[in-house]
Order: sequence, then structure tokens, then C-alpha cells
Amino acid sequence: METETILTFLKTHITVTYTAAIITFTFTFAFLRKKQISFIEWNLGPPKQSGLLSLLAILATFLLMTLLISLGSEASDSSTRKYAGIDALSQLIGLLIVSLPVLSIMKWQKEPLATAGISKLTIRISLILGFIIGIGELFIGTGVSWLGNLNMMYFWALMQFVFVGFFEEFLFRGYLQTRLMRWLGTYKGWILASLMMSLSHISIIYGWHGKSLSDAFLLSFETFPISLALGYIYMKTGNITGPAIIHTFMNFASAVNEIGQISSDI
Repeated sequence: METETILTFLKTHITVTYTAAIITFTFTFAFLRKKQISFIEWNLGPPKQSGLLSLLAILATFLLMTLLISLGSEASDSSTRKYAGIDALSQLIGLLIVSLPVLSIMKWQKEPLATAGISKLTIRISLILGFIIGIGELFIGTGVSWLGNLNMMYFWALMQFVFVGFFEEFLFRGYLQTRLMRWLGTYKGWILASLMMSLSHISIIYGWHGKSLSDAFLLSFETFPISLALGYIYMKTGNITGPAIIHTFMNFASAVNEIGQISSDI
């Protein structure tokens, strides 16, 4: 990026993501301040072993993700992509594939899905947090005028990002963060998992959206504050539902603006 482009980026994207992170932290803290919720300490074997296995599984996930993105970008032109049912189906299949290393290790270690934040525990609180923060940030980022021009692209975009939000929160928050917190301690595990979540976007930005590698690093780091905020919600509730809902609506907000542009060009 040129100097002027970098300054523009800092004034827009960084401001937006920091604002979203501050809203998420503030509302979560206020909402949970008087509620007594204890993060469950699962018996996952030796903390170091489970932590290293989780890092190995996520590394394998990174490699699979990079491979699929490389194959997908060669097979299609992302600049002309429109949201449709096939996009949502392809996204779901791809996410299932990249989740195989984590699911395989969990099965091998006989770890239930509840150890990765998929549980009925605190589900009500997690749902409330997710929908209030998620819908709030959606309309802050998009306004409401698009509601008068709804079409099927919006539906398929939402479905696509429901899959993305759930699987990414399962992998990086429920699975990785839980195990890193046991191994490295609550705060170090939370920060490292949040950082790895942000860095996972490099291959998407570089391989799919066609940005330069330096731009991909900068743009992926943009997600770090909100990644920390979503990790904070998981740390306080032990449930990925809230973070997944917020994640979905934040991604959907970007799609709403993109679809509006596509519609105006037709």
C-alpha cells in the first residue's frame, strides 16, 4: 500500500473494527457484570499435550484452507461473484473439509463437542448477547435502506455467513481457545487464539480477494480487536453461540454493502 492508501485504511477500517470491538466489550461486560458464570474446566488430559495438539490441528486447517482457496480462485472470478445457493453450499462443504483435522483429533481424544463450546450451558445468555450485539452492529454498519430492496442474494449471503460464523468460532474459539487457555493461562490463551483467528484471514484476502501479501497482513490484523472481543464473550460464557451470531452479522454487513453495489450496477 502507498502511504496515502495506508492512512485512508487506518481512518476507515481500523476505526470501524475498533468501534465494533469497544461496543462488544462494553455491552458484554455490562450485561454479565452481575451474573455468576463459571467457565467449565474440562478434563482434556495434560494441558500442554492438548494445547500442542490443538495448534497442530489448526495448522492443518490453515493448510487445507489455503489449498481450497487456491483451487477455488483458479476456478472462478471472484470479482464477478454474486451470492447464490451454490455459494452457500460450496462454503459449507469447504468448511466441513477444513474442520476435519480438528474433528478427527477430538474423536481420537474422545472429546465431546461441549469441550469446544457447543453446549446448552449458558445458551440463553449467549443467544441474547449474540443477537443484541450482532443486529446492532449490522444496522450501525449498513443503515436500514437496504431492507426495502431485499432479494435472494441477501438470503444466500446470510446463510453463507451463518456457516462461516459457526465453523470459525467452533475452530478458533471453542476448540483452540479452550485448550490454549488451559495450557498457557486464561489471558495468554485468549490473546493467542484471537491472533491466530485474525491471521487465518490472510489466505482468504490474498488468495481469494487478490490483494498483495502485505495488504493481506494489514487487512487481517484489522480483525484482531473484534477477534479479542468475541474471544472475551466465549471466555465469559463458555459457549460459541453468541460469538458465532455476532460473527455472522458482521460478515453479513459487508455482504449487504457489496450486494447493494452489485444491484446498482445491474
